[in-house]
Amino acid sequence: MNAHIFIDAENIKPEIGFKVIEKFSGEYSVEQVEIIGNETTLSSKYLEASNRYNIKNSFYGKNSADTWLCTEIAKTIFENPAVEIIILVSSDRDFLAAIKLATDQKRKVILVSDGNGHKNLKAMLYDLRINPDLIELVDFKTDFETVQPAKKKIPVKPAENLPQNITAEKVKVLIKKNLPDNLKAFYYKNEKSFKFIKLKYAGRIIEVPFLDGINLSTFTNFLIGLKIISDGNIIQHIISENSLKLEDNKIYIEEKISEPEKTPFDDVINYFVAHAAETKNIFIKCNGKLHEVPFTNGISLAMFSRLLKGYEISDDADKTRKIIADSFLELRNNRVYFPSEEEFPIELKPYIKNIPKDALEFILQNEDKLKIVSIAHNQTVHPVPFVEGIQFPIFVHMLRNLKVIGKNASSQKILNANGFEIKNNLVLKKQ
Repeated sequence: MNAHIFIDAENIKPEIGFKVIEKFSGEYSVEQVEIIGNETTLSSKYLEASNRYNIKNSFYGKNSADTWLCTEIAKTIFENPAVEIIILVSSDRDFLAAIKLATDQKRKVILVSDGNGHKNLKAMLYDLRINPDLIELVDFKTDFETVQPAKKKIPVKPAENLPQNITAEKVKVLIKKNLPDNLKAFYYKNEKSFKFIKLKYAGRIIEVPFLDGINLSTFTNFLIGLKIISDGNIIQHIISENSLKLEDNKIYIEEKISEPEKTPFDDVINYFVAHAAETKNIFIKCNGKLHEVPFTNGISLAMFSRLLKGYEISDDADKTRKIIADSFLELRNNRVYFPSEEEFPIELKPYIKNIPKDALEFILQNEDKLKIVSIAHNQTVHPVPFVEGIQFPIFVHMLRNLKVIGKNASSQKILNANGFEIKNNLVLKKQ
């Protein structure tokens, strides 16, 4: 069963919160963990877990965490049809409205709290005519003193019965055949808004239905229901390997990055499978557009040309050479290389391996304006390269790659707090 955990971080200590996550992750398929509290007073242990869990900063006055928590529960109930269990971890009593909403929508609620008040709480639940079969009360004082570690999950593998490449027509058949009724109803209700996009996964090109801004758990359950993946552990890998981005628990198509229009040739796929350890994704420039492609340092010009042809980027030898030059790659002895660090400005050397290609291109074109600025986030000050007027999406992409901000953090709020402003989608330093 699919579950969503909400932790009221203002009155639940991290040692309790993490034990709750550990316990229920072993019992249910936990779609998402929301840790809600004021970042300025939040325990550093919670903040250190921001790369694993979704930290929601509630900073609008007294009891704001309660308001945010109720709002997030309501959003989950109506936006994530696959979530069957709401797990709420809090010692407050301000969540009865959210509990009633969840049970009215036939979701089970597990309330983990201080057991001293359970008797009064049961009476209030009875007065609200809440179905007792949909409520489970857990006392964290007694139930989480010792917790057995969750079973180690087996690495996710793609479904063995899938063909090498899956077209939209094949997927439409799988929707009718495999999707649960709630997801099927969600798809057909929004069918006109869905479009099919191509995803790279495990050496395959798969066309899947996609709705820009679709909730993470809903998209995950689409892929599981279609039997493309066996569980949700692989979803972050799929997002990072394709032209997708995750913001506020929703998935979007990355701007200004073209999608592959055709399946790469089998010899190209086999090459990158054989060189998986050395492969990384880079951005190349062609006709004013950025394309994300796999790359190994020293790849032969012939194989690189085959790659560009397979992705319908270039089918011309002279054009391929121009792409190499425009993309800050080097051609030596008919092999394509990423430039050595010595060729970049000294300020960039500590960052060069983690700067995305689109950001690197802009910085090198404006090298005379390059400076190192400080960005404070999660009680840490990060020095980062900056050029006035860099496009907002490109700068945010770089900050995420440099691990300055997490995938679910509000990049605009963080930049504003650090003295930046966004005008016409450009990042400027306030004077």
